[in-house]
Amino acid sequence: MLAGMKEKRGALVLLLCLVFGLIFMGEYLWAEQQKRSDLEITVYSSGIGVVKDTRRVRLRRGEGELIFRAVASSLIPESVQLRLLDRQEKVDILQQEFRYRPFNPITLLEAYEGKMIRLVRFTPEGTVIKKARLLNAKDEIYEIDGEIYLGYPGYKVLPSIPKGLFSEASLVYLYKSKTEGYVKAEISYLTGGLNWKADYNLRIDSRDDVGELSAWITVENSSGTDYSNARVSLVAGEIHRVEATHGRGFYKTMALEEKRMVSETTLGEYHIYRLDRRVSVADGEKKQISLIKTRRVRISKEYIFQGDRGYIASFRSGKRQQLPVQVFVMFDNSEKSGLGLPLPAGLVRVYQKDPEGNLQFIGEDRIGHTPVDETLRLQIGKAFDVIAERLQTDYRKYAPNVYETEWEIVIRNHKETDITVGVIEPMTGQWEVVESSHPYKKTGAYTLRLDVNVPAKDIIKVKYRVRIKQ
Repeated sequence: MLAGMKEKRGALVLLLCLVFGLIFMGEYLWAEQQKRSDLEITVYSSGIGVVKDTRRVRLRRGEGELIFRAVASSLIPESVQLRLLDRQEKVDILQQEFRYRPFNPITLLEAYEGKMIRLVRFTPEGTVIKKARLLNAKDEIYEIDGEIYLGYPGYKVLPSIPKGLFSEASLVYLYKSKTEGYVKAEISYLTGGLNWKADYNLRIDSRDDVGELSAWITVENSSGTDYSNARVSLVAGEIHRVEATHGRGFYKTMALEEKRMVSETTLGEYHIYRLDRRVSVADGEKKQISLIKTRRVRISKEYIFQGDRGYIASFRSGKRQQLPVQVFVMFDNSEKSGLGLPLPAGLVRVYQKDPEGNLQFIGEDRIGHTPVDETLRLQIGKAFDVIAERLQTDYRKYAPNVYETEWEIVIRNHKETDITVGVIEPMTGQWEVVESSHPYKKTGAYTLRLDVNVPAKDIIKVKYRVRIKQ
């Protein structure tokens, strides 16, 4: 009994050593054949990326097969380019193939249908090894010694991993070489599943005149492979694509790279942000990198009462209409204001300290790509302590297509500070202001604006009359 157990244990150890030895040897040989010397990724905010992967590969004289493993499973095969950095003139690339069929017990068995495998079973009496032809992998039907077995106990031992099955996405090249030895090879390709975005935090002081702006870049990888120790560039701008490419999955982890810094240059019609240090981004990971360290900026706040275009041109029944007063925060992207950097599109979250000194979230808005010396205008919410109502006080029709309408707008400021409210009224047809209680501007072909100073705890009435010809 004891001898049988020892024999069984020894056979199991031998089997495991053989299996893992073959796997290790295969991986070792591949590692000897290829060694990555450089990796660069360029990520676009539209969900695609360009990967440039340089490896030291070994070629043999004559025809051979060259396999680049661990490429993105979301790559676009038509975009792949292979460039030999030396001996290019002595090597012809005959065929390129993208293979992504991960192996697992089911795919391995399916690849051996109709072929001979071994079935190993351990018993108290010893190890039993049977040679069998696998007839059906799904239902485990075997032919053993001329008989058909519906299932068989024990381990299924396969001679090797079948050609065409890879544990990871791979590019396979058939080549013909006049030389042999090691060369540097660079593959580049477009892939989906790479994306990046910018997120900004703006903290404004209690006086609403100074803010502190910081920004982070988030790089997202769901392309199907890891990028280790890579040079990373991020492109801001809207590129034209015929067909969008989508990524694969959700994100498993988030890592923070607080000390990473970014430099910025132009790329044609776009801006490119290069990370000054190499970064590793695993598949399924989000990684955050500092874009802007905290900078003090001069800000201003704006209150806007926005009218309704369809409301102005018709007769109303004398009811007061209350509309919200929108609140905006503005600052210039200039050196004088404290910035002066090309800002990629992103979400700006705005915070302010309450009377106890606690930082509170007060709103957010999304900005587009913003060049230097442009103004950013963030809508952060509706004013609680500022009420605006409008009332049509007169409506007269002088002809089928000519009429005059008069409006009264009441603004009540319950705040402890004076404010200025911009009253914006959309117009229609050919219009002109007949009379107005406050100065006004024609800010567009169909836009009237009145900027009204409203003292603290006060009520201001604005009246204007407009003639419209439709």
